[in-house]
Amino acid sequence: MEINENNIEETAPPQPDIESILSETDVESEVQPRRKGDGLMPTSIIGAFLGMLVSTIPAVIGVLLFKTNVHILFAAIPFCIFGGIIIFKGFRDKRALILTIIFTLIGAYLTLASCIAAEYVMSYKMNIFNIPLVTLTKLISPEILKSVTSDIVFPIIFMILGIAVSWEFLRAKKA
Repeated sequence: MEINENNIEETAPPQPDIESILSETDVESEVQPRRKGDGLMPTSIIGAFLGMLVSTIPAVIGVLLFKTNVHILFAAIPFCIFGGIIIFKGFRDKRALILTIIFTLIGAYLTLASCIAAEYVMSYKMNIFNIPLVTLTKLISPEILKSVTSDIVFPIIFMILGIAVSWEFLRAKKA
């Protein structure tokens, strides 16, 4: 039998392409693709928490300047929470709305406690840097519960307005 070099090249199996090997072993192709607005839950929670803490600052400054609660500043709570979620690249769907509502309720309680603490600090002519410490003591006092039940109508209205506007920002498409 005579072996021809041309015969050997024709009978040799075709060499696989590198792209075909990579596409067969690609793990990401087997996993379902992530949705466009999907984010991570921990980053969303961290962003919402930090946004909630930042949202108490305008209300406390309003109490320090005007010596009374400025109810419209309660609308800033959902905006700051929404901003925290966006900055930390969190969810941009209904899960973000749920987080915004939950942290708005917690933030409202924290903001009321901070405003009471600011009034307390002003009445006793203490240093304004004591407000966080006084807030921690006021969080568990019965005084905060009395304040929540008597003066909550307007803050709730502004918080609902803030949540509605935040939801519209969440639904908006990026240009």
